[in-house]
Amino acid sequence: MSLLGGCLYVPPAWTPDPDLAPRIIRPLPPLEDIPVVLDRPIRLTVVAEDPEGEELDFVWIVPVDVQYDWSKYPMGGNSWYSVLRLPDDDILYDQRIEVLVTDGANEVGVSWLVEAP
Repeated sequence: MSLLGGCLYVPPAWTPDPDLAPRIIRPLPPLEDIPVVLDRPIRLTVVAEDPEGEELDFVWIVPVDVQYDWSKYPMGGNSWYSVLRLPDDDILYDQRIEVLVTDGANEVGVSWLVEAP
């Protein structure tokens, strides 16, 4: 009679689903330093979706002290969008405007480089 020794491997029956990062739908890539000419007040819009359907937050980063406002709205399904409104102010020339889109655990970003007319 022979006995086999060793360890019997049994794979786990359950593995947690990974929390996937949001995906930016608009603007289209590349998502870094998109040129924008500031010759009038502008609106920057970002559309994103979360694969798990979680609510998304948008964190806008404007590196200089100007008046601006932003808003976020659901689009239905897993998609959200946010709009940043900036004045026509030459203090913004050569500045990078960024937004981080987060589901609370993961984030993705997009940036614009403001150019003079």
